[in-house]
Amino acid sequence: MYFCIMNSARIKIIIITMTMALMGLVGLQLYWIRGAITVRESYFIANVNEAVSNVLYAIEKIEFAKQIKDPSAGLSPLLLIDSLNREIIRKMEEEMANNTTQNSDTGTNIHGRISLEFHGKNGTSTFDSVVSPRFSELGTNSIELSKTVNSKFTQDSINPLQKESLFNQVIESLLNYNHYRPIEKRINPHLLDSLLCIELKNYGIKTPYEFGVYSPVQQKMSMEKSGKYTNELMNKGMIFNLFPNDVFSEPQYLLMYFPKETEYLLKQMWVMLSASTILIISIMLLFAYTITTIIRQRKLSELKNDFINNMTHEFKTPVSTIALACEALNDPDIMNSEEQAQSYINIISDENQRLGIMAEKMLQTAIMDKGEVKLKREILNVHDVLDDVIERMKLPIKSKNGIVLKDYSKTDCMIVADRFHIGNVFYNIMDNAIKYTPDNLILNVRTRIVKDGVDIYITDNGIGISKANAHKIFEKLYRVPTGNIHNARGFGLGLNYVKNIVFLHRGSVSVDSELKKGSTFKIFLPQIDN
Repeated sequence: MYFCIMNSARIKIIIITMTMALMGLVGLQLYWIRGAITVRESYFIANVNEAVSNVLYAIEKIEFAKQIKDPSAGLSPLLLIDSLNREIIRKMEEEMANNTTQNSDTGTNIHGRISLEFHGKNGTSTFDSVVSPRFSELGTNSIELSKTVNSKFTQDSINPLQKESLFNQVIESLLNYNHYRPIEKRINPHLLDSLLCIELKNYGIKTPYEFGVYSPVQQKMSMEKSGKYTNELMNKGMIFNLFPNDVFSEPQYLLMYFPKETEYLLKQMWVMLSASTILIISIMLLFAYTITTIIRQRKLSELKNDFINNMTHEFKTPVSTIALACEALNDPDIMNSEEQAQSYINIISDENQRLGIMAEKMLQTAIMDKGEVKLKREILNVHDVLDDVIERMKLPIKSKNGIVLKDYSKTDCMIVADRFHIGNVFYNIMDNAIKYTPDNLILNVRTRIVKDGVDIYITDNGIGISKANAHKIFEKLYRVPTGNIHNARGFGLGLNYVKNIVFLHRGSVSVDSELKKGSTFKIFLPQIDN
């Protein structure tokens, strides 16, 4: 008993240790997978940032090119020259006005008006200026006039501070160009989509994406790709400043969202994830198999011990009975009494037959385990086989004050089977019914012809079998606990033999039982073909 307890404790320790080791291994594997996914996600985000940065740079270049070429912007090269010319003329007018004032003070009247024309993409602009007669002699050719005025002003009048002022004015005009332009006129959504698609593919990102342009001033989406993922863009989207170099305009943000980002990342890691999953499942299955094997071996060890104990008692009783009968026959008084001698001889014969049956059961089980059973098939009438078995069981049935009720099909139930083994199947079931019925046995035997075969029902009014044990009774060496019935002995081999023999005959066997209400065994055997 102490040895069994120690074995049970050791098994529990082994199971707990293996379980903890398995959980630790699985935890480490999951932690490693999670880390790998995090690294892959960071790499993905970095690639998206690079791709979107390239797109934003390209958009700024495209917008600047359009801005330079746009006549309405006032920033084309010729118009910039016109602006400079205007400023030069203004400076020259101030200078000549001062000169005129000085000449008037000295009594000299020098005056005159000329018309200056500046040509650009916006058209021709005309300015009247008060100049000296000497300056008006240059003629009316606008190009020559511009060259002369620019040359003179550059050489004589403009200084570095004035140049810087003019440059700042031009740059300010350039920066304020987009201040009041709506975002819809600054960006073509189809162009933005195309640029994003190309750049993402260049970085190996081939998964569906969504984008939107959000205006924090207006607090709304100015444009979207499909309009189906507005909430996701606002809550989960990646944020980029759409015009990072646009200082004076209100900010606009580009939002990026990848609906299948998780699936994409997992696809990128499918080899690693598959290998890890297979490894984890394999370890878990091996662990389960090991634990199941340990528990099964422990159970088989217990069943084996019970079997040896039962076999010892089963064989000891008839051997002891035979020994006592033989000793009695040696008594001269009994030898002189023919009736008593015959009684002891019958006891010896019965016990010897009992020993033979038990030895045959064990031999049959050994043969079944080796797969060496050879069936001698012949055409049989199930009713004849049942009658033979009932006749053999007459004395044991009588010992339980039992009766047998027959309810056979009106039509003969013909099968092709091995008479010896099929007879043993019926015998084992009826023998169990006798063992597990305390007294007043009622054995009901019925046959019914069904489609493709015959159903045989053997019902008793014994102690019954619980639902928990009903599915185990066909296992080898399994014996149902008998409660207060201590005289019911066996090896736990009979019903396992029944199941195997019926299976070899391509049939089936089942039991329907309830505690204290008896049991019904149903056997199906295929019927002979017409």
